[in-house]
Amino acid sequence: MGTVNNALVEPMEVYSLALQKRAVKIMLVHNHPSGDVKPSEADKDITDRLFQVGLILNTPYSTTS
Repeated sequence: MGTVNNALVEPMEVYSLALQKRAVKIMLVHNHPSGDVKPSEADKDITDRLFQVGLILNTPYSTTS
């Protein structure tokens, strides 16, 4: 959830339900309502953070470009 032009992402919140349900894999989806699909530096940063958390929790996810 976020505002009309911004969404804050906290890895703890992203992985919370997956951990509660003892998921072995997780799929994350991100959209760009503006239509510009080029990832921003913030997009790249949070993707890396989420990936690293997944590795630590042994709940990895796949990325597509």
